[in-house]
Amino acid sequence: MWKTLDPKAKEAELSAADAQLKAEKDRAEANERYKVIGGTGQTVKSSVDSNQKSGATTATLSFEATDIRDVVKTVLYDILGENYYIDPKLAVT
Repeated sequence: MWKTLDPKAKEAELSAADAQLKAEKDRAEANERYKVIGGTGQTVKSSVDSNQKSGATTATLSFEATDIRDVVKTVLYDILGENYYIDPKLAVT
């Protein structure tokens, strides 16, 4: 049996379908934006700046009396270039 939908119900059904398609498209685009592709480790064209001698490097970081959020931002985002999330419920003592 076929049901006849009134125009408002039909419009609502189409609107819901459009919203679902948009959400699926957004998820697909997000997956492409955050796709990780491994490299070969070979430099295609070296520059003058990249001709530094290889070897161990050291750095000293001092975070005395610094909020943990600032430490995480500095290490993960500024130095390593990684995105991160800190739960707002994090209690710092």
